[in-house]
Amino acid sequence: MDKSLNSKTIPKSLVASVSKSVISAKDFMIGNYYLDEDNNWAEMSGYNLWQLSVKENHKSYLQIAKEYKPLIANAENLSKIGFELFYDGNYKRYQISELETIIYLRPSLDKWYFGFVNGEKECEINDCYELEFIHQVQNLIFSLTKVSLTVC
Repeated sequence: MDKSLNSKTIPKSLVASVSKSVISAKDFMIGNYYLDEDNNWAEMSGYNLWQLSVKENHKSYLQIAKEYKPLIANAENLSKIGFELFYDGNYKRYQISELETIIYLRPSLDKWYFGFVNGEKECEINDCYELEFIHQVQNLIFSLTKVSLTVC
């Protein structure tokens, strides 16, 4: 093991601060996207989840932060998983229309509001979901529809 990444050789305060900013295995599902060490989009596999949980158990937070970086949920990244910009009056939202129910995210200052339209009925869920990362969006969509979002 690289000594520079061993939590026993670095200050505990640094380990604590890095561990707070690291995503964990419980945040991910197989098929979620993240940024790898080379800042390329990568898809989470069962092996990656196992590897991530082993590193968590060994407190290898610096290695996790290097290998598994969450993708920010922004307009560019949302478009890569099938969201399209849509204007609803004076407001803009990003939505997926290919599903039976139109699911959308409406940007706010520091989070995304989630909503859906089924037929003529629209329902927006405000302040319930503070979605920040692509894997959170993927997990929410999968939980509601059982559809896995993939890179277009």
